[in-house]
Amino acid sequence: MKYLFLIICLLITFYVSGQDYRYAFVKKGDKWGLIDCEGNTVLNYEYDIKFTPAVAFAPYYNDSKTLIFDYSDGLFKYRDWNEYGFVNLEGKDVIPHQFKDATSFKNGYSIVSSGTYNGLINKEGKLVIDYTIDEIKEFSEGRTLFKKRSGYGFFDMEGNIVIQPVYKDAIVFKDGLSCVKYKGGYGYINRNGEWVIQPEYDRAKEFTDQYAIVKKDGLWGVINREEKFVIQPSYNKIEYDGNGIFKVMQNGLCGFLNAQGKLIIPCAYENVGKFSEGIVAVKRISNWGAIDVEGNMVLDFIYDHVSDCKDGVIRVKINDKWRYMNAEGNYINNYAYERAFDFSEGLAKVLIIDYYGYINTAGELIIDPIFKNTHDFHNGLACARIGDDWGFINKEGIFVIQPIFVNVMDFFGINEQ
Repeated sequence: MKYLFLIICLLITFYVSGQDYRYAFVKKGDKWGLIDCEGNTVLNYEYDIKFTPAVAFAPYYNDSKTLIFDYSDGLFKYRDWNEYGFVNLEGKDVIPHQFKDATSFKNGYSIVSSGTYNGLINKEGKLVIDYTIDEIKEFSEGRTLFKKRSGYGFFDMEGNIVIQPVYKDAIVFKDGLSCVKYKGGYGYINRNGEWVIQPEYDRAKEFTDQYAIVKKDGLWGVINREEKFVIQPSYNKIEYDGNGIFKVMQNGLCGFLNAQGKLIIPCAYENVGKFSEGIVAVKRISNWGAIDVEGNMVLDFIYDHVSDCKDGVIRVKINDKWRYMNAEGNYINNYAYERAFDFSEGLAKVLIIDYYGYINTAGELIIDPIFKNTHDFHNGLACARIGDDWGFINKEGIFVIQPIFVNVMDFFGINEQ
């Protein structure tokens, strides 16, 4: 555990209650280290970086010890010779490595596995739900979803069965309700297992913002918590777009309705984006345009691609070039770019004759195109490459951390509440 203890002890210096710190993994030669936002070396260059779908990055060692960089509920998960445990910020081995699998802590609990059996532990490592052959899926709102043979049920947080595993499908509780499948139909139960909405739907999804998307007689609609249809089941597909707006599909064409069931955008488009800042990209035949929430045209159907609106600006592609337009449908400058990206912290990177620079939302070139590659800005800094070497620039385009690295990752923040 000496390497693990070393890395934790170094990480301790990052944390002061209520303060936010920024760090980045950088590569010299064939090894990675960790620097702070002033370029000081925090971890020496002796690590590899592991990328997985579940964990963005993690330093690991030749002796198979891995610190999973997912600080949660005051603990880091680590793996030692294929067994998982947890350490705290003081480097203390709070829960020794003993589990074949373990989730990161959430609300004070972690689901663990012995390889054959599953349990739930608290932050002291105590099994609050003893090892069981039943498959523990997830927990929320004082209920733990488990699967026994082909049935789903719920434990309380002490491992007592409070809802018998009689359901063919189930999801965890959200706002006091769980969507379950019973005898071929979907409905909703409360935390005591009592029916709140009877299982009379072909399919159903969880409640979000007091609404749930359900399928009845082969078509999709939307109900409220009183089980009244706010959108009648007459659509082939429905997705919640947020802010009380639903994207619907009927006969292969897309449109939008509000939570009162009013059709605000008719089903007249082959494809649509997501409403952002009151504007949505829509596709008709082979071209894209954009409309506002009232259905008024913002951009005509002449573009190969239209992005979401961000910071009041929309990216469009036409004639193999990228341009930026404002929410009124006017170009923000006279330039067409080889490549163009969304705005991040008020700046967007653009490719001009094989080199990257940055413009602001007024279309002004703020950082000259002198970089072979760059990233978006995060916390006031962006990765930038000159020749074969990477460093970090500020919003004036000045290297505040010199380009001396083979590779870099974006700065990330960690905050100890």
